Amino acid sequence: MKKNILAIDPGGTTVMATIKSSPWLQISQYQKFNVDSCHFGTFKKRLRTCLSRADIVLVEEFTMSKQQTKTAKTKYYREFSQAVYMEVLGETNENHLIVIPTTFTGVLRKNLRRIWPLIGQGDLPRHLYSPHNDHVLDCIILALQYEFPLLVKMILSSLDEMGLTTIGIEPKYEIIKRP
Repeated sequence: MKKNILAIDPGGTTVMATIKSSPWLQISQYQKFNVDSCHFGTFKKRLRTCLSRADIVLVEEFTMSKQQTKTAKTKYYREFSQAVYMEVLGETNENHLIVIPTTFTGVLRKNLRRIWPLIGQGDLPRHLYSPHNDHVLDCIILALQYEFPLLVKMILSSLDEMGLTTIGIEPKYEIIKRP
């Protein structure tokens, strides 16, 4: 039985949801609002719905910046990001939660043009993180493999223990080597 995966990047402009039946959660439309606003309450409901359907959650580690916040917009955005992260931790069974380093998103973007041809998908799609893209987890793991090979082995091992198999991951991720 195929399991549902929810991948979340709370610090970025998009919350990545790969659960087929879930709504696509855009964090950017909420980031200008305070976490105490009704907008955040609406977002939390949608997030909880996705979390309740997920068998496994991949979430980016969130660390607050030590630098003083200088603008209200940045302050609200950081508060919102932290609140999303805490919501995920509160709603997710710890056995089904994999936390990945904050650098993963940057690594994915940096190496995407090298990685994409290796998984045989042709040209880069207009919007990689589409909830209808079956290869989003492949891309995340391939990107991680390029910089964090040991972390990928840990993730694959965890997925295997949960009975989750990903299409073509084993032969594909081995071909990515450091220059």
